[in-house]
Amino acid sequence: MNRYIKIVVCLAFFVITSVVYGFSSGPVPGRTGAPGELTCVDCHDSFELNRGSGRVDILDLPKTYSPGQRIKVRVSVQQNNQKLWGFQLTALDSQEKAVGQFVITDPIKTQQLTDNGRFYVEHTKEGSKSTQPRSMEWTFDWIAPDVDQGAVTFYASGNAADGLGNSEGDFIYTTSAQVGAPSDPVITLGSPSGGEVIQGGKPFTIKWSSTNALSHDILIQLNGLTDIPKTIASGLASNTQEFLWSVPANIPTMRARIIVVAQGANSRADSDVSDKDFTILAGQQIPGPTITNIKVTEKKLTVEGSGFTLQTLITVNGIAFNSPPKLNSTASTLTQKGTATNGNTVGQLIPSKSTVRLLFVNPDGGVTEKLYTRP
Repeated sequence: MNRYIKIVVCLAFFVITSVVYGFSSGPVPGRTGAPGELTCVDCHDSFELNRGSGRVDILDLPKTYSPGQRIKVRVSVQQNNQKLWGFQLTALDSQEKAVGQFVITDPIKTQQLTDNGRFYVEHTKEGSKSTQPRSMEWTFDWIAPDVDQGAVTFYASGNAADGLGNSEGDFIYTTSAQVGAPSDPVITLGSPSGGEVIQGGKPFTIKWSSTNALSHDILIQLNGLTDIPKTIASGLASNTQEFLWSVPANIPTMRARIIVVAQGANSRADSDVSDKDFTILAGQQIPGPTITNIKVTEKKLTVEGSGFTLQTLITVNGIAFNSPPKLNSTASTLTQKGTATNGNTVGQLIPSKSTVRLLFVNPDGGVTEKLYTRP
């Protein structure tokens, strides 16, 4: 009589004495790496935990949950050159107890287990086979508790397996992600979001929106996301949603990021950061020039005033010239001749009856903007 013995060990493949059974129907419970649990590296031990080039991610979780809210959860395992995939996930409260309820929405690829009072979602045998190269994803739902039970942490373990039918050559990864409680603060930075050019030495308004905040802090990173943040302001009132920042003149950078933090009850906090780098220009050392009179002919733009330098540049509606303007001996008249970078003459750039935006820029950043209407 044939005996079929199914032994589920870790995330993928199993060896019984000299006979290999190629099961991938999910690990035994308690392999997520959560507090008090093991991981599948105990069996799939060719490589140390989290030492490969791949990863496991818990995706699509909101910052906070609402009582009874049904949330779609997505788990992804990625790694080049692997063929079979697996995962296991659980959700625990701050007391390390199971919280909420899992709902299987794709029974072909996922299944639910219960063990020692904890609930788990993991892959099925069919769910270990990916139609996408280098990765696999699974989806299911999690229903939040009907009352505020504090922050919830999701723990997951992932297996990127070589598909050879044994426990060797497989990479094991772990991760965790947290969803805040309904009473936790939430903050979203509005500005600067990234890409802005801010002038040093001038005010700039930082804007955000927040809920459940007791106070707010603002920090800046001057050299990208890896820089150590420096405080701009702290302890701003709970109802504050913007801050007029006097930008220092001496912090020029092209990699600035603003971080806003909402401080809440029970030492809970939330933060948001600029989506991309923004630029801070050095503060002006020389004020922009003062314009008293402008004259235009077909081939010449003459500007009278004060504060010009030999390196002052002129643009017309953002269009520059191929040659610099000339400054007279008393530094009171700036004359621009020559052809613009788009091939036009001065008269073509500024035809009669037209209104244009003239910009006079000193080499240190001093700027004067003038709207001019040619007679």
